[in-house]
Amino acid sequence: MCELVDGKWLRKNSRMWPIPTTTIIPSYLVIERGSTWVLFSDGYLECFDSKTLARTKRIKSMERRSALGSQITNLPSNTPYDSASPLTQSYSAELHLRVTIACYNCVLQLHVTIACYNCMLQLHVTFACILDQVCIADHHLLYGLNSIGVVSINKETEEVHSIIPIKYLAFCDQRWGIAGKHLLLQFLKHGFVIPDKAVDEAIRDYQELKSTLYAGGESVSSSEVSTFKMKQTLAQMFATGVVCACSTMDDLVSAGSSERRRVEDVVPTSGRKRRGGGDEDARPKRMATKRNVRQRRVGGDVQLLADSAIDMASALSAESRLFGQDGPDEQGVSDKAAGATSNPSAGGGGGGGGGGGGGGGGGRGAGSRSRGQTVATELPRGAFRSNFEQLNLEMAKQVVENFVALRWSNAMIVRFTARALLQSARRLDGRIVTQATPFEEVCVQVNRLVQQENESGQWQDKEPLALYESDKVFKALDNMSRHADRSVKVVKRDAGAAYQLDWEACRGHLQARALNALLSARFGADAARVFALVLDRQGRATAKLRAESNMPDLGSNDNAAFLRYSRFWNDAEVSSYALLAPETARRCLNVLAASGYLNKHLADSVGACPPTTQNKHFWVFGTREEDARQTAIESCYQYVANVFERKEVEVEKLQKLALKADQMTDELAFEMTSREIAEDLLEASLAGIDQTLLILTEL
Repeated sequence: MCELVDGKWLRKNSRMWPIPTTTIIPSYLVIERGSTWVLFSDGYLECFDSKTLARTKRIKSMERRSALGSQITNLPSNTPYDSASPLTQSYSAELHLRVTIACYNCVLQLHVTIACYNCMLQLHVTFACILDQVCIADHHLLYGLNSIGVVSINKETEEVHSIIPIKYLAFCDQRWGIAGKHLLLQFLKHGFVIPDKAVDEAIRDYQELKSTLYAGGESVSSSEVSTFKMKQTLAQMFATGVVCACSTMDDLVSAGSSERRRVEDVVPTSGRKRRGGGDEDARPKRMATKRNVRQRRVGGDVQLLADSAIDMASALSAESRLFGQDGPDEQGVSDKAAGATSNPSAGGGGGGGGGGGGGGGGGRGAGSRSRGQTVATELPRGAFRSNFEQLNLEMAKQVVENFVALRWSNAMIVRFTARALLQSARRLDGRIVTQATPFEEVCVQVNRLVQQENESGQWQDKEPLALYESDKVFKALDNMSRHADRSVKVVKRDAGAAYQLDWEACRGHLQARALNALLSARFGADAARVFALVLDRQGRATAKLRAESNMPDLGSNDNAAFLRYSRFWNDAEVSSYALLAPETARRCLNVLAASGYLNKHLADSVGACPPTTQNKHFWVFGTREEDARQTAIESCYQYVANVFERKEVEVEKLQKLALKADQMTDELAFEMTSREIAEDLLEASLAGIDQTLLILTEL
């Protein structure tokens, strides 16, 4: 990744940034116009020129801290993530920074734009490159923050609770509605919280804000969400694993100690900076009062957690009664759902995974309503926290489900079947794997998902969905297994056939489509076709040689093995296979090589000289899938940074136009409308590139 050049560590295949030769990890930094101040963990600030990237100054942090626009709280760089110890930085409402973090093996670029709402701040965060090893602050805080995020501010203490990526809120809003989004917001803000307290605060925030927190949201009425709906949604989120309970006393103790440590580590002068004069003697007293408020609030929460930990055994038994026999992943109602499969007109019992109880005949009768109310009142009394890994897994499942519907059919039976096959998806050793599911169990899962869909309230104005018979489910599975993509495999067993959704095949198709879309938009259709040809033949040649000679995995850093078993192309071969003119093929190869998607080698150095030529000194091109994907991710982050810069300009111009509201003319009104439309288009572009980043990074 890095090499030592003239006494400085420089990153390969990236922008050359001077990296300190010591192992000291930088913690936080501040950007000024034309220069970058990096605060390292040893207490020194180093200044880098923004254009030449040369270090110009190195001073003690205390000499510079007083002149910073915001007070920065140092966190240990090697501190493991704890959901109960959120970020404890303080910002003023008018703060506007562009942040760049330099690390010993990577370069991060964060673009910060803060806009004030009632009690919320919007924070835009982007990364300039992918991390090989996350070593700043904590892991899960940086994990997934590649889109717009939200910072929650406590009104009383002016203290930042946490940084929340908006894509999580958008997913919960799409999956569980407005109630799921506000519930997740409570767990992300506080780290851990009692269910009743989460429901109460979610309802209060929902009634205060009156609008969604992510871009493009619409205002909603406060009467649409009730306490029963909040509790039912919380049970569904708990069943899917997005929200999990602290099941042991150690979790509660660690959560409480982390909360106390968070209060004790807050800098006394981290409040909002006052403007103008004032009595300086009153400031320490005011900050001490804020500190006491935080201690009383946190102390009450910890005491409440300690009291609720005594009843954890009864809470776990309530969970087993609520979600089936052994937890959210088990099928506690398989017999009833199996009966509904054989007789679609009969009442089904399912709903264990959704936590809401099953309805009769797909409808929402009085019986299902009473069972749902019983479920809502039997929520565990322990502390709950958010599960980022499961949340990312659920988002990845949704992407694969949409891909299946796009490739096969958008019929509801296909979506429900794909969702049932994805129930077995688990994250193992950093990879997502699936298991084969028997046909009878697939039928049970499909009908249970139908019942959950009917109970979710989305079909109140329409006719509810009917349960599917086993022959319809079998027909859908058979068509999916016969598709050319081969994403659904049939596993023969003694008890019958079992079906498995091949996650690796879906990931390959999705990433290939994402790369093709990126290259087509940036370089044109011809360059995308050339890259697809080179990558496809490289994959086939690699698989064939690996099978013949037991070649090691090319995902490692064995460069010699990669060159030995690679398939290289010259412009004449690309022109012949891709049906392009020689000049066009040569131009596409050079453009892709200059951008990092292809590797450029001399023919005599890799032994790729064709027999039809006598000159060995010509260029050949090859690629590696991991390198191409890494380059695509970096280009996506660079695109996001450019969009943020453009959005910053639009916001600044809108603010200037808003000052002229008293003397608004038709020309100014038209210009303001145009700026607002441009800002909406930029936010839509960010949402689109966020989906591509999810495919390239999370799958």
